[in-house]
Parts: sequence; structure tokens; C-alpha cells
Amino acid sequence: MMDDAISSRASAGLVTMSAVALLGFVEACVLCKKPVPVRFAFRFAMHNVFPSVVWRTFEPNLVSKAAKLSHVALNEHGILVEYLRAARYIVASYGLLHQLLMMNATPLEIKREPAQRVIRLSSEESNLTNYSIKTHENEKILPITWSSAPREQLQMRMNDWCLKHDSLLRNDLLIVEVDLSSIASNRDIVINEINTIQGLLQPFRGPEAYSRHTDAIVIAVASSWSALSALNVADIVLNASSVLSAEVARIIRLSEDKKDVWIHASNSLLAQGLLQDNIVAKAGYDTIEPGLHLIDIDDNDECCQHVQSALDQGIPAKYIYCIQRTTDLTLPSNVNVIEVSQLLDQELAIIRAQLRCGIPSSIIQDNIRDKYGPLTTLLEDIPYRRDRLSVLM
Repeated sequence: MMDDAISSRASAGLVTMSAVALLGFVEACVLCKKPVPVRFAFRFAMHNVFPSVVWRTFEPNLVSKAAKLSHVALNEHGILVEYLRAARYIVASYGLLHQLLMMNATPLEIKREPAQRVIRLSSEESNLTNYSIKTHENEKILPITWSSAPREQLQMRMNDWCLKHDSLLRNDLLIVEVDLSSIASNRDIVINEINTIQGLLQPFRGPEAYSRHTDAIVIAVASSWSALSALNVADIVLNASSVLSAEVARIIRLSEDKKDVWIHASNSLLAQGLLQDNIVAKAGYDTIEPGLHLIDIDDNDECCQHVQSALDQGIPAKYIYCIQRTTDLTLPSNVNVIEVSQLLDQELAIIRAQLRCGIPSSIIQDNIRDKYGPLTTLLEDIPYRRDRLSVLM
């Protein structure tokens, strides 16, 4: 960076010297009678570059003798010559001298604050947070496990971190992202975790807030059960099951061979999500028949066994898609892998970009609903809600 600064200043100095020489050339042309002796005008301009720095001028007669030129016929010394000479002095003294003095100056490094600060609240089992930290090393993301310390200690850590700035001006966003995507779809567990998160965020949002106000709270949930509980806390809710099923539906539509779709899964979330996209998949936990096989099993060893069993029974590797939810899942290299953490991280990055552009949270939530369908689904006694989060399109 230092070399670039010196090079740019040297270039600026060269431009200033050229401007001084050009003014001297014009001055010589005005001094001489026509036809103007170009050789003399050029010598006059070059000889008077450095004297101009100290407001001096080598007179035409002196230049002619030094250059061994014949006598040059001159006009009367007019006001135009004086204006050109003054301009030459000003450019040389305040331009060239400034550039020379700045050659050894230390270049200023302008530190730009990041466009946003992100507090990522997650559980100990979160794979999404670890993936995000590795992927976005240059972004300011503070990972916090909500069960790692007492509430007051975590709140102080969050407050101290979000108030630290390298510059006096603060023009970044404060975004709180909550990762509930690894929490089981159990209503009591989800409600308990969301209550914990709500308590953690009291200093940053609500009537009792005393710290910097959050610009947006984004919660990534595992299923519709979690979405229903998170609606009263978050500005934006992202359903991990909907994101996964949308990606799987896209893969099925792009498949060249229209085959039966078989799902080997620990729960019915993926099959329900595909139904929303009018794709009927067959449940085949222990069935290996020709077709497209989607393996979404929580236990890593059992998941690997299903993949190997499908390969052993002649299912081509290109028709096997394994849903990877953890980083310690070891699969054959030729099997297709859909990484849930990558999908969610991409969606959260899009949400952050939209927030930076000034798009309101309500519009972002509408965009999510339009992209992935209703946020709520038919859950036993809970019907479809007709609101901006779950209007049937």
C-alpha cells in the first residue's frame, strides 16, 4: 500500500511539472513575434520549470545564449505575459512543492466499518453457526451459545461488543440472528428456548431496552412448530424445513429422468414440504427400489448404512441425495449431498443484504412466504392462518 501511495504522488508531481512547462511554452509563444520559433519556446519552457518554484524566470535572452540560438525577435512585454507568468508561479510553488513534500508522508488508512454487526445466538448443537463463522470470516459476527453463561453475563458481552467501533460515526446495522434449526420439533422445548432468547434480548428490544436497539431479529427455526412460537419475538422467521424442501423440489424438477421419489427419513417434515410443491414422495425407510432416493436420517451411522445399502442394491449414485445436517457425516464421494447449513447460511446472507438496502422486515418476510410458501401448515387443531405470514396463494 505504501508503494502505491508513493507511485500515485510521483505521478501527480509529474503532472504538475508538465502543467508548469505547458504554461511556460505558451508564455514563450506570446513573447515571440510570429513565426514563433518552436525550438526556443520549448527551451524556454523547460529551463523555467524549476525556477518557477521560487518565483523566478530565466529571461529570453539568457535562454537563447544558453541554448546557442540565434537572436529571437520579441514583442513588447504585455499584461498577458504577466498573467501567464503568475499562473506558472502558482502552479509550480503550490503544486510541485506540495507533491515533493508529501513524498515521504505516511499514507492514511481509511478504516471502513462493516455494513452490519451480527449477534448469532445458537445452541451447543448448532452446525449453522460454525459454518457461518468459517464462511464469513471478514464479517463481524459474534457467536453466543445461550446456555454457556448466566443471562446477565451474556447481555454484558453482547452490549460491549456491539458498542465497539473504530470510527466515531456509526452507520452499521445491528442484527440478531437466532439459530433454532437444530432444535427438535417439540413444542415445550421450543417455547422454553424462545423464552430464554426473549429474556436475553430485553436490553436490545422492548420497553425495558437500555442498550443499542436492534435493527432486526431473524430466527431460523426447524419446523412450523417453532415458527408459530417465534412469530411474537422475531421480525423475520425462516423455516429450515421449507428451505430444504424447496431445494429438493428444485432438484427433482431439474432431474432429466422422471423417476419415483423415495424418502428415507426420521420424520415426515420433508415429505410434507414436497407436498406443498405438488410432489408426492413415497415413504420407504427400509425400501430400496428404482427411483430417486432422498435420505434424511438423524443418526449418522444409520444414514451411512442406508446410502451404502442403496449403492449395493444397484441404485446409481447420481440418484441418491443425502441430507447432511452435521459436519461429521462421512459419505462416499460420488453421492450427492445437500448441506442444510449451507442453504440456511445463504438465505441469512440474502436477508442481511436486503436489510442493508433498507428493505423493511415486513416486506422481507413477505418475500420469504412468496418463495417458500405459507409459514404455518396444517398442524392438528391449528388451521391455516390467513395473514401476511401464511396467506394461501
